Amino acid sequence: MAGQKHWDSLFLDVDEGLLAEKRDSIKEEELATIIYTSGTTGNPKGVMLSHKNIISILKSVMDIFPLQPGDRVLSFLPMCHVFERTASLAYITKSYEVVFTGTDNLGGPDGDLATIKPHYFNTVPRLLEKVYDKIVQKGLSLTGM
Repeated sequence: MAGQKHWDSLFLDVDEGLLAEKRDSIKEEELATIIYTSGTTGNPKGVMLSHKNIISILKSVMDIFPLQPGDRVLSFLPMCHVFERTASLAYITKSYEVVFTGTDNLGGPDGDLATIKPHYFNTVPRLLEKVYDKIVQKGLSLTGM
């Protein structure tokens, strides 16, 4: 948008002392985020996670990524998905280059996988089932051997 400040200008006049004071005042049991369910299996619900919850989750997954700082990862699942949010926080903590996109354009020669060329990405079983189904349908539509 024209006339808007660049995001990095937000950090030009930061009072480091005030920032440290705010950071140090946060208690680990305080609410850090709420992740809402879609309600596909019932009424939508909000899951409240504390800072301690998030740090505990991060500690449990930090060493499973086979990557080095600077490696590129693709994030295409919704950030309201606890799996993707956890992975994205771990990516950022590990200094990976995170490219955020959507699932609308993953495949094909012009898709995000081909253009971004990530070293790694998360997915969920349902997306893999959809890919498998498309491959099977394509195979069934072919003729010949």
